[in-house]
Amino acid sequence: MSIEFSGKSAFNHETFGITFEAIVDGNRVLCQINMEVLQDIDPSNAMNEPMEQFKANEYLFQEIAEALILGGKVQNGQIFISSNDINT
Repeated sequence: MSIEFSGKSAFNHETFGITFEAIVDGNRVLCQINMEVLQDIDPSNAMNEPMEQFKANEYLFQEIAEALILGGKVQNGQIFISSNDINT
């Protein structure tokens, strides 16, 4: 399985979190992070803007996303990273 991260990310106005993109075997997978997860991964960054929080921890989010993708958690072209995922 080939997993690459495109570097594309955006603020999600519905969840106040971040959406970033993975390319899995040539197919686009949207990776969703909500505000709670952004704050849980690095509490020292909790007062920063969501995109700043994401960029400060982007590599960790990519690692988590890769594990979820490899674990078969993609549904309808998306994965949702939860607080439980950052604690495992």
